[in-house]
Amino acid sequence: MRLREAGCMQRIALLEGAFTTRDLAVAAEHRLAIAIHSHEQVRMLEAAPADARFDVLLKINTGMNRLGFTPAEFAAVF
Repeated sequence: MRLREAGCMQRIALLEGAFTTRDLAVAAEHRLAIAIHSHEQVRMLEAAPADARFDVLLKINTGMNRLGFTPAEFAAVF
Protein backbone atom coordinates (compact mmCIF):
# COMPACT_ATOMS: atom_id res chain seq x y z
CA MET A 1 0.00 0.00 0.00
CA ARG A 2 2.89 2.33 0.70
CA LEU A 3 4.25 1.74 -2.79
CA ARG A 4 0.89 2.67 -4.31
CA GLU A 5 0.68 5.75 -2.07
CA ALA A 6 4.16 6.73 -3.29
CA GLY A 7 2.93 6.58 -6.89
CA CYS A 8 4.22 3.15 -7.95
CA MET A 9 1.96 1.99 -10.78
CA GLN A 10 3.83 -1.20 -11.78
CA ARG A 11 2.49 -4.63 -10.97
CA ILE A 12 2.99 -5.49 -7.30
CA ALA A 13 2.66 -9.17 -6.45
CA LEU A 14 1.88 -10.61 -3.03
CA LEU A 15 3.72 -13.91 -3.37
CA GLU A 16 1.96 -15.60 -0.46
CA GLY A 17 -1.40 -14.30 -1.62
CA ALA A 18 -4.33 -13.50 0.63
CA PHE A 19 -5.03 -15.19 3.94
CA THR A 20 -8.36 -13.52 4.75
CA THR A 21 -11.25 -11.95 2.87
CA ARG A 22 -10.01 -8.59 4.19
CA ASP A 23 -6.69 -9.24 2.41
CA LEU A 24 -8.64 -9.81 -0.80
CA ALA A 25 -10.46 -6.51 -0.40
CA VAL A 26 -7.16 -4.66 0.15
CA ALA A 27 -5.61 -6.37 -2.88
CA ALA A 28 -8.54 -5.34 -5.09
CA GLU A 29 -8.57 -1.78 -3.74
CA HIS A 30 -4.85 -1.26 -4.35
CA ARG A 31 -4.61 -3.35 -7.53
CA LEU A 32 -2.18 -5.86 -6.01
CA ALA A 33 -1.55 -9.17 -7.76
CA ILE A 34 -2.14 -12.16 -5.48
CA ALA A 35 -0.54 -15.57 -5.76
CA ILE A 36 -2.93 -18.43 -5.14
CA HIS A 37 -1.42 -21.63 -3.78
CA SER A 38 -4.18 -23.35 -1.81
CA HIS A 39 -7.75 -24.53 -2.27
CA GLU A 40 -8.77 -22.32 0.66
CA GLN A 41 -7.62 -19.26 -1.29
CA VAL A 42 -9.60 -20.45 -4.32
CA ARG A 43 -12.73 -20.70 -2.14
CA MET A 44 -12.16 -17.15 -0.88
CA LEU A 45 -11.95 -15.90 -4.47
CA GLU A 46 -15.12 -17.77 -5.40
CA ALA A 47 -16.92 -16.16 -2.45
CA ALA A 48 -15.78 -12.63 -3.35
CA PRO A 49 -18.36 -10.19 -4.69
CA ALA A 50 -19.20 -10.77 -8.35
CA ASP A 51 -17.93 -7.33 -9.36
CA ALA A 52 -14.56 -7.72 -7.59
CA ARG A 53 -11.55 -7.91 -9.92
CA PHE A 54 -8.27 -9.58 -9.03
CA ASP A 55 -4.90 -9.99 -10.71
CA VAL A 56 -4.24 -13.66 -9.89
CA LEU A 57 -1.06 -15.72 -10.22
CA LEU A 58 -1.37 -19.50 -9.75
CA LYS A 59 1.53 -21.17 -7.97
CA ILE A 60 2.53 -24.58 -9.29
CA ASN A 61 4.49 -27.06 -7.20
CA THR A 62 7.25 -28.05 -9.60
CA GLY A 63 8.79 -30.61 -7.29
CA MET A 64 10.24 -28.65 -4.39
CA ASN A 65 7.10 -29.48 -2.36
CA ARG A 66 6.65 -26.02 -0.95
CA LEU A 67 3.55 -24.04 -1.82
CA GLY A 68 1.49 -24.56 -4.92
CA PHE A 69 -0.83 -26.83 -6.83
CA THR A 70 0.35 -30.02 -8.45
CA PRO A 71 0.51 -29.97 -12.24
CA ALA A 72 -2.45 -32.37 -12.26
CA GLU A 73 -4.55 -29.87 -10.22
CA PHE A 74 -3.72 -26.87 -12.37
CA ALA A 75 -6.47 -27.17 -15.01
CA ALA A 76 -9.23 -27.58 -12.43
CA VAL A 77 -7.96 -24.65 -10.35
CA PHE A 78 -7.51 -22.44 -13.40
